[in-house]
Amino acid sequence: MNEATEHEEVVKTFLEWTTSAEFAGLLTNAAPGFFSLTNHSIDVENPLAKEFVDMRGDCESTIRVAHQILSRGEPTLDTQLWMLSANVINGTMTPEEAAAEAQANLDGWYEP
Repeated sequence: MNEATEHEEVVKTFLEWTTSAEFAGLLTNAAPGFFSLTNHSIDVENPLAKEFVDMRGDCESTIRVAHQILSRGEPTLDTQLWMLSANVINGTMTPEEAAAEAQANLDGWYEP
């Protein structure tokens, strides 16, 4: 929330709603590709979304490794993967070339 907002209570209400089970269910079931990592118990209708949500039983607080861990370097893996994916889709790079470039980036700063 921007501290200069004139609508503090409205913004707080919205932000609190985004942490609710209702929001988690809507996000997971109505926005394909966005899988809530909520701790709320929700009914998941989409089989792929259910698979992702079920992975929570086998991991820590997040399964977004690219965001939480692998985007600490420069360039961030997240930013680089978007660029490399676009290059592959546009036909300016093969998937193998994109993978090699992503690996070279990681090798430059990430040590497991």
